[in-house]
Amino acid sequence: MVFGHAWPPGPGARSSNPVVPRAVTGFRTDIPAQRENLPRCARLSKSAQFREIFARGERGSTREFHAFFKSNGSGCPRIGLAVSKRNAPLSVQRSRLKRLIRESFRKHQGSLRGLDIVVLVNPRARTTDSAALLASLEELWVSLENTKLGQPCRERTTQP
Repeated sequence: MVFGHAWPPGPGARSSNPVVPRAVTGFRTDIPAQRENLPRCARLSKSAQFREIFARGERGSTREFHAFFKSNGSGCPRIGLAVSKRNAPLSVQRSRLKRLIRESFRKHQGSLRGLDIVVLVNPRARTTDSAALLASLEELWVSLENTKLGQPCRERTTQP
C-alpha cells in the first residue's frame, strides 16, 4: 500500500467544491486605493516619550477621553494611545477605539501645532457609538488647538 500526499490534487482530479468567482458589488477596481495612514513620525512609540508627557504635560479631557499634552518644539504633532484592557476588555473594542482616535487625529493634525499628545480612554467609551466618540474627539482637539502650548517655538514670545 502506497501512501502519498493528497494535496495538491493531480491534473486530472476533480474537486467536490469547484471554485466559482463571486460577484463583488460596490467595489471599483478602476480607482486606485488611496492609503491615508498616519505616518510613523506622527506617532509616539517609546515609553520614555509617554513618561515625559505624563510627568510634565498638561491635561485636557472630555466625557470619553483624557489627554495629556506637551509642546514638542517642532511643527509636527505626534500622538500616543493608551487604551487599556481594563477600560476596553475585548481586543475588538480596543482596536475600534484606537482606529477612531487615529483617524480623527489624522484629520485634525494640521491644526494641532507641535503638540505631543497621549490619549487615554475612559471606560464608558467602549459602549458609546462612533458618532458620539468622533464628536467627543472633535471637542478634545478644539480645546487643544486653543492652548498656547501648541504654537511652534519660533512663534512664541518669551517673557522677560
